[in-house]
Amino acid sequence: MDAELEALEAVYDEQVEVVCRWPPSLRLTLSPATCGDATQCFVTATLRIEADDKYPRTRPKLRISDAKGLGDHRASRLLLR
Repeated sequence: MDAELEALEAVYDEQVEVVCRWPPSLRLTLSPATCGDATQCFVTATLRIEADDKYPRTRPKLRISDAKGLGDHRASRLLLR
């Protein structure tokens, strides 16, 4: 599990927050790739990934929170694709 978390931290750098190492719980800030300046970023959301103590045998729960610039309908659709 530590290797997986280290890989996520290496790829997503400041966009990922490890809330708990075991069972794994993460927050990943999502924004458009063109959003280099935070003052000009009008669409963001946080993907919350929460696993239980049976991980990896069970799938983690995924939730969208802190969505800005998206309606509830669009935010919920992010998890469907």
